[in-house]
Amino acid sequence: MQIAALLGVNRSTVRRCQMTSEAEFKDRVQGVQLHRKYKLDSYRGFITKDLLDAPYLSSAQVKVHLNFLDMPYVSDRTMYNYVKRVREEENFPVMSEPARQMV
Repeated sequence: MQIAALLGVNRSTVRRCQMTSEAEFKDRVQGVQLHRKYKLDSYRGFITKDLLDAPYLSSAQVKVHLNFLDMPYVSDRTMYNYVKRVREEENFPVMSEPARQMV
């Protein structure tokens, strides 16, 4: 009862988790994380191409480009987290914008 009150979950949930083995619990948690869908998954190809063409783009700049595709509203934080995830999964480094030279 104390664990359930501390975590703010039902007693049966705590009991079920205590009865599972550690390996089974880890498999269940990893399975949930692997199959999670994100709002921007349907735009992943465009975001990846955008970051390949211009690796110095910020998440705000990527969001502006996506707005031309009639993308539904997502918060700036959601866009930032998704672009960060794409960069990590695709091993895209964060680069600064190339310096412009005056002629």
